[in-house]
Amino acid sequence: MSDRRTLEHQVAGAAVEAWWRASGDNDIAIPLGVVAALTLVRRPAGYDFEEFILKSTREEFIAVLNELWTMFAVTRPELFIRVATPFFRWLEDEETTENRRAAAHATGRAAVRAGLFQIAGTSEKAIEGDVLGLVYQELRHAKARKEGGDFFTPSDAADLGASLKLKDLSEIRPGMSFLDDQGGTGGMLRATAKILRDNGLDPREMWWYGNDVDPVAVAAMAVNVHVWDLGNQVILGVANILTEPDWYKRAAAEQDRASRYRNMRLAAARSLAMERDFTPKVQPE
Repeated sequence: MSDRRTLEHQVAGAAVEAWWRASGDNDIAIPLGVVAALTLVRRPAGYDFEEFILKSTREEFIAVLNELWTMFAVTRPELFIRVATPFFRWLEDEETTENRRAAAHATGRAAVRAGLFQIAGTSEKAIEGDVLGLVYQELRHAKARKEGGDFFTPSDAADLGASLKLKDLSEIRPGMSFLDDQGGTGGMLRATAKILRDNGLDPREMWWYGNDVDPVAVAAMAVNVHVWDLGNQVILGVANILTEPDWYKRAAAEQDRASRYRNMRLAAARSLAMERDFTPKVQPE
Protein backbone atom coordinates (compact mmCIF):
# COMPACT_ATOMS: atom_id res chain seq x y z
CA MET A 1 0.00 0.00 0.00
CA SER A 2 1.38 3.43 -0.96
CA ASP A 3 2.13 6.10 1.62
CA ARG A 4 -0.85 8.10 0.42
CA ARG A 5 -3.24 5.16 0.71
CA THR A 6 -1.91 4.43 4.19
CA LEU A 7 -2.52 8.02 5.20
CA GLU A 8 -6.03 7.96 3.72
CA HIS A 9 -6.88 4.93 5.84
CA GLN A 10 -5.43 6.62 8.91
CA VAL A 11 -7.52 9.72 8.35
CA ALA A 12 -10.70 7.72 7.77
CA GLY A 13 -10.09 5.52 10.79
CA ALA A 14 -9.32 8.46 13.08
CA ALA A 15 -12.38 10.41 11.99
CA VAL A 16 -14.76 7.48 12.40
CA GLU A 17 -13.31 6.44 15.75
CA ALA A 18 -13.63 10.01 17.05
CA TRP A 19 -17.26 10.22 15.93
CA TRP A 20 -18.35 6.95 17.55
CA ARG A 21 -16.37 7.63 20.71
CA ALA A 22 -17.85 11.12 21.14
CA SER A 23 -21.36 10.44 19.89
CA GLY A 24 -22.48 7.04 18.71
CA ASP A 25 -25.13 8.86 16.68
CA ASN A 26 -26.29 6.81 13.69
CA ASP A 27 -26.56 9.81 11.33
CA ILE A 28 -23.40 9.12 9.33
CA ALA A 29 -24.00 12.19 7.16
CA ILE A 30 -22.71 14.40 9.98
CA PRO A 31 -19.17 13.00 10.39
CA LEU A 32 -18.83 12.35 6.64
CA GLY A 33 -19.99 15.90 5.97
CA VAL A 34 -17.45 17.28 8.45
CA VAL A 35 -14.59 15.58 6.61
CA ALA A 36 -16.10 16.59 3.26
CA ALA A 37 -16.25 20.25 4.28
CA LEU A 38 -12.60 20.18 5.34
CA THR A 39 -11.56 18.72 1.98
CA LEU A 40 -12.84 21.97 0.45
CA VAL A 41 -10.18 23.93 2.34
CA ARG A 42 -7.31 25.29 0.31
CA ARG A 43 -4.80 26.54 2.84
CA PRO A 44 -3.71 30.13 2.17
CA ALA A 45 0.01 30.81 2.11
CA GLY A 46 1.37 32.03 5.41
CA TYR A 47 -1.58 30.78 7.44
CA ASP A 48 -1.58 27.57 9.46
CA PHE A 49 -5.17 26.44 9.05
CA GLU A 50 -4.31 23.05 10.51
CA GLU A 51 -3.22 24.64 13.77
CA PHE A 52 -6.35 26.80 13.80
CA ILE A 53 -8.61 23.74 13.51
CA LEU A 54 -6.73 21.82 16.18
CA LYS A 55 -6.94 24.74 18.61
CA SER A 56 -10.45 25.83 17.66
CA THR A 57 -13.31 25.99 20.12
CA ARG A 58 -16.51 24.18 19.32
CA GLU A 59 -18.17 27.44 18.29
CA GLU A 60 -15.25 28.41 16.06
CA PHE A 61 -15.30 25.02 14.35
CA ILE A 62 -19.04 25.13 13.69
CA ALA A 63 -18.58 28.63 12.24
CA VAL A 64 -15.90 27.26 9.89
CA LEU A 65 -18.24 24.52 8.70
CA ASN A 66 -20.99 27.06 8.00
CA GLU A 67 -18.56 29.26 6.07
CA LEU A 68 -17.24 26.36 3.98
CA TRP A 69 -20.73 25.23 3.01
CA THR A 70 -21.74 28.80 2.20
CA MET A 71 -18.77 29.09 -0.15
CA PHE A 72 -19.68 25.76 -1.75
CA ALA A 73 -23.27 26.95 -2.21
CA VAL A 74 -22.05 30.03 -4.08
CA THR A 75 -19.51 28.12 -6.15
CA ARG A 76 -21.56 25.02 -6.98
CA PRO A 77 -25.26 25.81 -6.40
CA GLU A 78 -26.41 23.04 -8.73
CA LEU A 79 -24.71 20.49 -6.48
CA PHE A 80 -25.22 22.17 -3.11
CA ILE A 81 -28.96 22.77 -3.39
CA ARG A 82 -29.82 19.38 -4.87
CA VAL A 83 -27.57 16.72 -3.41
CA ALA A 84 -25.34 18.12 -0.64
CA THR A 85 -28.26 18.67 1.75
CA PRO A 86 -27.44 15.73 4.08
CA PHE A 87 -24.12 17.36 4.94
CA PHE A 88 -25.33 20.75 6.14
CA ARG A 89 -28.95 20.13 7.16
CA TRP A 90 -28.03 19.47 10.80
CA LEU A 91 -26.20 22.80 11.04
CA GLU A 92 -29.46 24.63 10.27
CA ASP A 93 -31.50 22.62 12.77
CA GLU A 94 -32.09 24.69 15.90
CA GLU A 95 -32.71 21.48 17.83
CA THR A 96 -29.29 20.03 17.02
CA THR A 97 -27.87 18.77 20.30
CA GLU A 98 -24.65 19.99 21.84
CA ASN A 99 -23.52 16.37 21.80
CA ARG A 100 -23.68 16.35 18.01
CA ARG A 101 -21.76 19.60 17.78
CA ALA A 102 -19.11 18.32 20.16
CA ALA A 103 -18.81 15.05 18.24
CA ALA A 104 -18.52 16.91 14.92
CA HIS A 105 -15.77 19.05 16.42
CA ALA A 106 -13.93 15.96 17.67
CA THR A 107 -14.29 14.29 14.26
CA GLY A 108 -12.87 17.24 12.38
CA ARG A 109 -9.89 17.65 14.67
CA ALA A 110 -9.16 13.91 14.55
CA ALA A 111 -9.18 13.91 10.74
CA VAL A 112 -6.88 16.93 10.59
CA ARG A 113 -4.56 15.53 13.23
CA ALA A 114 -4.31 12.26 11.30
CA GLY A 115 -3.17 14.11 8.15
CA LEU A 116 -6.25 15.16 6.16
CA PHE A 117 -4.62 18.34 4.85
CA GLN A 118 -1.58 16.35 3.75
CA ILE A 119 -3.74 14.44 1.27
CA ALA A 120 -6.39 17.05 0.48
CA GLY A 121 -4.96 20.45 1.37
CA THR A 122 -4.10 21.39 -2.22
CA SER A 123 -5.86 20.81 -5.52
CA GLU A 124 -2.96 18.69 -6.77
CA LYS A 125 -3.19 16.36 -3.78
CA ALA A 126 -6.98 16.22 -3.61
CA ILE A 127 -7.42 14.79 -7.12
CA GLU A 128 -5.30 11.75 -6.30
CA GLY A 129 -7.67 9.88 -3.99
CA ASP A 130 -11.08 9.38 -2.44
CA VAL A 131 -10.76 9.75 1.32
CA LEU A 132 -14.51 10.39 1.57
CA GLY A 133 -15.14 6.95 0.12
CA LEU A 134 -13.06 5.40 2.88
CA VAL A 135 -14.82 7.41 5.58
CA TYR A 136 -18.18 6.40 4.12
CA GLN A 137 -17.16 2.76 4.08
CA GLU A 138 -15.97 2.85 7.68
CA LEU A 139 -19.13 4.54 8.87
CA ARG A 140 -21.42 2.02 7.27
CA HIS A 141 -22.02 -0.91 9.56
CA ALA A 142 -20.83 -4.23 8.09
CA LYS A 143 -24.33 -5.70 8.21
CA ALA A 144 -25.83 -2.62 6.53
CA ARG A 145 -23.21 -2.83 3.78
CA LYS A 146 -24.05 -6.47 3.18
CA GLU A 147 -27.82 -5.97 3.15
CA GLY A 148 -27.63 -2.85 1.02
CA GLY A 149 -25.15 -4.28 -1.44
CA ASP A 150 -22.67 -1.48 -0.70
CA PHE A 151 -19.08 -1.97 -1.70
CA PHE A 152 -16.40 0.68 -1.80
CA THR A 153 -13.99 0.33 -4.70
CA PRO A 154 -10.45 1.13 -3.48
CA SER A 155 -8.61 3.80 -5.44
CA ASP A 156 -6.08 1.35 -6.90
CA ALA A 157 -8.86 -0.97 -8.05
CA ALA A 158 -10.76 1.97 -9.55
CA ASP A 159 -7.62 3.04 -11.42
CA LEU A 160 -7.25 -0.47 -12.83
CA GLY A 161 -10.92 -0.68 -13.80
CA ALA A 162 -10.83 2.67 -15.55
CA SER A 163 -7.68 1.75 -17.46
CA LEU A 164 -9.38 -1.40 -18.76
CA LYS A 165 -12.38 0.60 -19.97
CA LEU A 166 -10.28 3.31 -21.63
CA LYS A 167 -8.09 1.20 -23.85
CA ASP A 168 -8.37 3.43 -26.91
CA LEU A 169 -7.83 7.05 -25.90
CA SER A 170 -7.42 8.17 -29.51
CA GLU A 171 -11.20 8.34 -29.86
CA ILE A 172 -11.74 10.57 -26.81
CA ARG A 173 -12.94 14.04 -27.77
CA PRO A 174 -14.17 17.09 -25.80
CA GLY A 175 -17.85 16.81 -25.02
CA MET A 176 -17.86 13.04 -24.58
CA SER A 177 -19.76 11.58 -21.62
CA PHE A 178 -18.69 9.27 -18.83
CA LEU A 179 -21.30 7.54 -16.69
CA ASP A 180 -21.34 5.62 -13.42
CA ASP A 181 -24.93 5.12 -12.33
CA GLN A 182 -23.97 3.06 -9.28
CA GLY A 183 -21.17 5.40 -8.38
CA GLY A 184 -21.00 5.49 -4.60
CA THR A 185 -18.77 8.43 -3.75
CA GLY A 186 -17.49 8.68 -7.32
CA GLY A 187 -14.27 6.67 -7.30
CA MET A 188 -14.57 5.47 -10.90
CA LEU A 189 -15.15 9.02 -12.13
CA ARG A 190 -11.95 10.12 -10.38
CA ALA A 191 -9.99 7.24 -11.84
CA THR A 192 -11.27 8.00 -15.34
CA ALA A 193 -10.38 11.67 -14.98
CA LYS A 194 -6.87 10.72 -13.83
CA ILE A 195 -6.27 8.67 -16.96
CA LEU A 196 -7.49 11.52 -19.14
CA ARG A 197 -5.13 13.97 -17.41
CA ASP A 198 -2.20 11.57 -17.63
CA ASN A 199 -2.76 11.46 -21.40
CA GLY A 200 -3.01 15.21 -21.94
CA LEU A 201 -6.80 15.42 -21.96
CA ASP A 202 -8.82 17.88 -19.87
CA PRO A 203 -11.62 16.31 -17.78
CA ARG A 204 -13.33 19.70 -17.60
CA GLU A 205 -14.13 19.42 -21.31
CA MET A 206 -16.12 16.21 -20.77
CA TRP A 207 -19.56 15.45 -19.35
CA TRP A 208 -19.74 13.44 -16.14
CA TYR A 209 -22.79 11.54 -14.90
CA GLY A 210 -22.85 9.98 -11.44
CA ASN A 211 -25.66 8.41 -9.46
CA ASP A 212 -26.29 6.28 -6.40
CA VAL A 213 -29.35 5.16 -4.48
CA ASP A 214 -27.89 6.48 -1.19
CA PRO A 215 -28.21 10.29 -0.85
CA VAL A 216 -25.33 10.40 1.63
CA ALA A 217 -22.98 8.77 -0.87
CA VAL A 218 -24.10 11.21 -3.57
CA ALA A 219 -23.51 14.15 -1.23
CA ALA A 220 -19.92 12.93 -0.91
CA MET A 221 -19.75 12.52 -4.69
CA ALA A 222 -20.89 16.14 -5.09
CA VAL A 223 -17.97 17.39 -3.00
CA ASN A 224 -15.58 14.97 -4.67
CA VAL A 225 -16.34 16.01 -8.26
CA HIS A 226 -15.63 19.59 -7.20
CA VAL A 227 -12.31 18.92 -5.42
CA TRP A 228 -11.31 16.58 -8.27
CA ASP A 229 -11.83 19.53 -10.65
CA LEU A 230 -14.07 17.71 -13.12
CA GLY A 231 -15.56 21.01 -14.25
CA ASN A 232 -19.12 22.27 -14.45
CA GLN A 233 -20.45 19.66 -16.88
CA VAL A 234 -21.47 17.30 -14.10
CA ILE A 235 -24.90 15.76 -13.55
CA LEU A 236 -25.51 13.87 -10.29
CA GLY A 237 -28.58 11.96 -9.27
CA VAL A 238 -30.06 10.04 -6.37
CA ALA A 239 -32.10 7.24 -7.89
CA ASN A 240 -32.71 3.54 -8.12
CA ILE A 241 -31.65 2.71 -11.66
CA LEU A 242 -33.97 -0.31 -11.72
CA THR A 243 -37.06 1.88 -11.37
CA GLU A 244 -35.65 5.05 -12.94
CA PRO A 245 -33.10 4.14 -15.62
CA ASP A 246 -33.30 7.63 -17.14
CA TRP A 247 -32.59 9.38 -13.83
CA TYR A 248 -30.18 11.76 -15.54
CA LYS A 249 -33.03 13.56 -17.32
CA ARG A 250 -34.67 14.55 -14.04
CA ALA A 251 -31.32 15.34 -12.46
CA ALA A 252 -30.29 17.61 -15.33
CA ALA A 253 -33.57 19.54 -15.14
CA GLU A 254 -33.26 19.94 -11.36
CA GLN A 255 -29.67 21.14 -11.58
CA ASP A 256 -30.59 23.63 -14.27
CA ARG A 257 -33.35 25.07 -12.08
CA ALA A 258 -30.94 25.30 -9.14
CA SER A 259 -28.38 27.21 -11.23
CA ARG A 260 -31.01 29.59 -12.65
CA TYR A 261 -32.36 30.24 -9.14
CA ARG A 262 -28.88 31.09 -7.90
CA ASN A 263 -28.21 33.38 -10.89
CA MET A 264 -31.52 35.14 -10.32
CA ARG A 265 -30.67 35.74 -6.67
CA LEU A 266 -27.21 37.07 -7.58
CA ALA A 267 -28.69 39.40 -10.19
CA ALA A 268 -31.16 40.74 -7.63
CA ALA A 269 -28.38 41.27 -5.10
CA ARG A 270 -26.25 43.14 -7.65
CA SER A 271 -29.23 45.30 -8.60
CA LEU A 272 -29.84 46.26 -4.97
CA ALA A 273 -26.16 47.03 -4.50
CA MET A 274 -26.15 49.31 -7.54
CA GLU A 275 -29.23 51.12 -6.28
CA ARG A 276 -27.53 51.79 -2.97
CA ASP A 277 -24.38 53.01 -4.72
CA PHE A 278 -26.12 55.38 -7.14
CA THR A 279 -29.16 56.60 -5.23
CA PRO A 280 -28.57 60.29 -4.35
CA LYS A 281 -28.39 60.88 -0.62
CA VAL A 282 -30.94 63.60 0.11
CA GLN A 283 -29.99 65.73 3.08
CA PRO A 284 -32.85 66.76 5.39
CA GLU A 285 -33.65 70.48 5.31
